[in-house]
Amino acid sequence: MKTGDALLVAVLATVFAQRLVELGVSRRNERRLLARGGQRLPSDGFLPIAASHALLYVALPIEWARGPWAGLGGYTAPALALALAAAAWRYWAAASLGGRYTVRVVRMPNEPLVRRGPYRWMRHPIYRAVWLEVAAVPLAFGAFATAALVVVTQAAALANRIRREERHLGLAR
Repeated sequence: MKTGDALLVAVLATVFAQRLVELGVSRRNERRLLARGGQRLPSDGFLPIAASHALLYVALPIEWARGPWAGLGGYTAPALALALAAAAWRYWAAASLGGRYTVRVVRMPNEPLVRRGPYRWMRHPIYRAVWLEVAAVPLAFGAFATAALVVVTQAAALANRIRREERHLGLAR
């Protein structure tokens, strides 16, 4: 047993539970959008994002258990605060999308893009927040190899997704 085991389990369980709730909301919204004429991008790059995210749940406990460097430290509280801030940012962005929030790419013809909340200032705030969150969680536990692995794979998956999404929405530069 390592000091912090319960905290690690609680954080991972919380993040996982959030993702399950988000998937449920997303599926409901997607059905409604498609019923209203929405057009789903069939190959939207979701699987690599999900796979990279799943890597967090596998690699972090392994590094925690086997890496002598992994543990709690002065970085734990700031990293958890960053993860919480990223989650709040993600929820603000999702709330700004309202019924148009989905984890899949659905274009609504003849409807303008959402320009409220963080979308007033930037594109893809949810992706940015997810990236920060998946970086901060392993860092909170001194799992630096996991953080590097997840940050790189998530960045590649999100870059691929953004290219596909922007083409589908007619935003490609």
